[in-house]
Amino acid sequence: MAESFERVIVMAHGKVLADGTKEEVFAQKDILEQARLDQPYLTKLCQRLGYKKFYFSLE
Repeated sequence: MAESFERVIVMAHGKVLADGTKEEVFAQKDILEQARLDQPYLTKLCQRLGYKKFYFSLE
């Protein structure tokens, strides 16, 4: 799904927690945890490796 959209909105309990590009939103681990969402594996890997840019791919 992340490859299909440029903008992502994360909501929980009727409130918008994050609104932005998929790179901006998926980089916010604390926000995703509040919404009970998991970061994409590739985003986690990029963060652990210290990359400044996050990549999204299903390939």
